This record gives sequence, structure tokens and C-alpha cells, in this order.
Amino acid sequence: MLETVITRFVNDRTQQNYFDLLDVLKDSYIWVPCTAVMSEADQRRFMELLDNNDDITGLEFVAQDETRLIPDILQSGDDYFFPIFSSVEAMGEYGENFSHIERSFMEAINLARNNNKKPVAIVLNAFTNPIEISMELCNIVEKMVLENNLN
Repeated sequence: MLETVITRFVNDRTQQNYFDLLDVLKDSYIWVPCTAVMSEADQRRFMELLDNNDDITGLEFVAQDETRLIPDILQSGDDYFFPIFSSVEAMGEYGENFSHIERSFMEAINLARNNNKKPVAIVLNAFTNPIEISMELCNIVEKMVLENNLN
């Protein structure tokens, strides 16, 4: 359903198609590119594994400490954007450099809002047919969802 409304909006960028996209997106799961950050001790152990093995195919590495996933942020001029994708495939080559986490769009709004770079918008499918959703509009979508859940 999400891919259908994205295609409809990309082909006909009307206000109604944008609202239809937001209506589906608010109930959808999307993909967020993240960088995995391990503790220094786990990084040392991982580097030792790489140094001691010519072929790491099939080897498993289990972190002993907490691993943090930090969402990627895109920058254009002075503005920052929080990228999300409708599928892993929509990330293309860009996604090969990241871990991918699946989250609801509503969770992605919180991730974007809490990012220290303070993105001005969430951008859906940034490298194919980018669709920007301003943080102000994200706030409105959240309020609409909250009101619907209260009724």
C-alpha cells in the first residue's frame, strides 16, 4: 500500500495525493539507516578476529557490551534531514554502508525529533524520488494519531 501511494504522489504531486501518502505512512513501517557503534573492548575483539583470519566468511561475532545504533543524518547546506526508506531496496547503494532497522513511521518521528542535529524534515526515499515531510507536519500527524487513539 505504501509503495502504491508513493508512486501515485511521485507521478502526480497534488495536495490530495500528499495527504493520502501521509495517511498511509502514519500506519506504516519504514527502514532507517543506522551506524552500529560498539564499545572499545568489542571493537578490539572484532579487529583481532579480522587480524587472525584470512577469510571471515561464516564467522560469527557476538558483542559482549551494548551496541548502539545511531541513525544517519543527511545534510544540505545548513539544513539536516532524517532519511527513511519504504524498503531496504529503496536505499540502493547508500544502504550498503549501514545497518537497517525497521520502525513505525511514528517511531521515526521521535528518532528524528530527538536527534541532536535537529533535522528540519524527514525525507522518504532520499535517493530515488525524495519526499520531504517537515518536522512541523510530523507534529501535526502525531497529534492527529493521538486524537484518533483517544476517540
